Amino acid sequence: MKVDKIQYDSFPSDFEVTNNVFQFYYSSGDLSRLSDPQRALCYFFICEGLIDNGGFYSILLETEGKFNWGYITSLENAGEAKSQEILQQIHHIYEQFEGDFSHGELPPPLDDESDQFDQKLSDRIDVLEEKWYAQTDERILKMNNYFANYKDDLIKIT
Repeated sequence: MKVDKIQYDSFPSDFEVTNNVFQFYYSSGDLSRLSDPQRALCYFFICEGLIDNGGFYSILLETEGKFNWGYITSLENAGEAKSQEILQQIHHIYEQFEGDFSHGELPPPLDDESDQFDQKLSDRIDVLEEKWYAQTDERILKMNNYFANYKDDLIKIT
């Protein structure tokens, strides 16, 4: 993506500029054709946005798991091991109940109105979510450092 010098200099610390770069790459429609840093930017915006707006249940119910491993890999590449581990655990829960989650339905062990409700599992997701939010500043810092290190792969000055 081509940007002016002011935008280039403010990337990735300026949210608006970084969001515009994300929109550019995401609108390509095929993340597999993007470079690792370009995909990482997309996974970061998609997953962070979903989790910030709806917690881990939004990742479990709304994405059919399609961004999980990509974001896990991006976190690893950025050196954010704590968030990577948390998201791996959430993805493992997704895999356990993929049939339900992939249809946008809560599995009975996570439906508090079901006689199969598993309070322990529900509490585990809550604890993981708390840890995730506690790690937000560090995760954003490391992801922004990663994007800054690959700035020339993400944007070019016009």
